[in-house]
Amino acid sequence: MVEKATNVAGMINAFSPRELSGDDLNRYYYDKTMPVRTGSPVRSPINDIFEACHDPSLHNKFLLLGHRGCGKSTELNVLSRRFQENGFPVHTVQCARELDMTRPLYSDLMILMGDALIKIAKEINCEIDKNLLNDLVHYWDNIEEIKDKIEKYDLSASGGAGVSGLLENILGLFLNVKGSVKLSEGVRKTYEKRIDDRIGEWISILTQIADLISETAGKQPIIIFEELDKLADIDAEQEKKDKSWDLFFERPSALASFNFPVIFTFPIALSYEPRFHALQGYFQEEFFPMIKVTSIENKKFENGYKAIRTIIEKRADENLFDENVEDYMIEKTGGALRDLFGAIRQSATYARRRGANSISMDDAVLALEEIQSEITRRIEEKDYVFLKDIYNGNRRGISDRKALLGMLLAGAVLEYNGTRWCNLHPLVADYLVDLGVVEKREENSQEPTVGETNQ
Repeated sequence: MVEKATNVAGMINAFSPRELSGDDLNRYYYDKTMPVRTGSPVRSPINDIFEACHDPSLHNKFLLLGHRGCGKSTELNVLSRRFQENGFPVHTVQCARELDMTRPLYSDLMILMGDALIKIAKEINCEIDKNLLNDLVHYWDNIEEIKDKIEKYDLSASGGAGVSGLLENILGLFLNVKGSVKLSEGVRKTYEKRIDDRIGEWISILTQIADLISETAGKQPIIIFEELDKLADIDAEQEKKDKSWDLFFERPSALASFNFPVIFTFPIALSYEPRFHALQGYFQEEFFPMIKVTSIENKKFENGYKAIRTIIEKRADENLFDENVEDYMIEKTGGALRDLFGAIRQSATYARRRGANSISMDDAVLALEEIQSEITRRIEEKDYVFLKDIYNGNRRGISDRKALLGMLLAGAVLEYNGTRWCNLHPLVADYLVDLGVVEKREENSQEPTVGETNQ
């Protein structure tokens, strides 16, 4: 649980990078950021998804694109709550916990789809015919790793077991399946082959379960796959970008074939590749932007500052920042909430060590230097020409697609607004100024450049 900070020590917990959920949504969520994200009071990717899911004839499948650390996970939690308040049964799959993110397969998502539906059915006490559940169990017949357990999950001899007991048994089967696929690549390939060979049967079973859920709840089930956007970070670390694509491109028609809404988070950088267009035939793309703190002309965007100040001041007393420090940290993190929260936590640590009651400008600069160092370690000299082009005003054109992908993944370039324009992360701009690659913009300098103030 997040507690509002009343002293600098409390800021370390108050600005944890984890998303808001549960009671914390009621206490700390700020619901007025969308106009400063999209540039319009009526444009909202979250509302697009919410409204589309009310039409059962659409069978919508969504790719939600957004930079990591921009608040997307919190917004998905809010969206899930809105769905539930409107009678939709919802399950969110935490992919970082459920998947082997270093080697994902589309078949993993198909298995998790079934697991999610059974969890929803159990939660709403949905009656599912034993024969249908047995079809699900025996779908996995002759799989070496669990064939000795299949009899245990056979429901034909379960007598008068209630709905909850039957579904608990099925969840036990899914637990075994999910555990088995993590053991080795060979085991995972066995499950993948079963789904490949009998994909129509699997889709049919899950479709029937989803229909029964819809009859019980009066609304379609909705499944949200969170954290799939992190695949791009893993790909970047491994110096390849194939796994993220394989997960969706292997069988996009299968992932999009279910008769209920499914929301997948997706790596935003990969949406710039030409082959992304092929996915748009199966999925509806929704872009969740950063909070804009500068205009495309590189002028201060005050409404963005106001929104972020509100987010900060919901979590901490205003007097915990010295004069101008709060705005300075907003400016230098460019609307990237993850970077901002990291800077606040680190600067609060420095203030606490000094025995101070508030964060000073020197504390902030030291913390921002660490974030600057983390980002710029991912930049090579060959990237300077591309970054300079953006700095000098080319914020909509793509002069080098490969460089753009790399810099988006590195966090060196940030993307804004419904029209999708880019700018350098302010700390990267400062870095290039320090190196003499670009000239400093005097009119935009509100406080000392990171690295110019020492404690």
